[in-house]
Amino acid sequence: MATGTFNFDPISDFLNFGKNQQQPLNSLKFEGPGNPYTGLVSDANLSSDILGTPIGGGGAVPSKSKGGIFDFLKREDALSDIGGLLQGGAGLFNAFTGYKGLGLQEDALNFNKATTRANFANEAKMVNSQLEDRQRARRASAGGEAGKYESVSTYMDKNSVAGTI
Repeated sequence: MATGTFNFDPISDFLNFGKNQQQPLNSLKFEGPGNPYTGLVSDANLSSDILGTPIGGGGAVPSKSKGGIFDFLKREDALSDIGGLLQGGAGLFNAFTGYKGLGLQEDALNFNKATTRANFANEAKMVNSQLEDRQRARRASAGGEAGKYESVSTYMDKNSVAGTI
């Protein structure tokens, strides 16, 4: 029986769980005297022997995985990467909502400007109407003395309010 040993430390394996879990089979090293594979097979043939393919070749050895979309989670600093991604996403979301909020504020400003202009025009129209009525009443109260008060059109030309801003 061979007395070779395989490097196995349960405590360090537990503490390093998740780190370097996908090692190629040909990177396994058997150490110690009496290694049963010494001189019999090469490291490449050792991996194919463990996978169940013939030692002399002829079988395809699976290639190392190129990785998936979430392979970055296997690194030690994965949480800081995730935090950075989340902060970047939050920044983009804040920029988008700020842009939409700016559009809403512009719409509100335009609505308020239009409302203010309409109110001002209506107030000017009302004031002009009151001035004209007042001047007509003055001329009517003068009776036969039409020259005492100026005509309504002359009075309105001098005293009317413009209805535009």
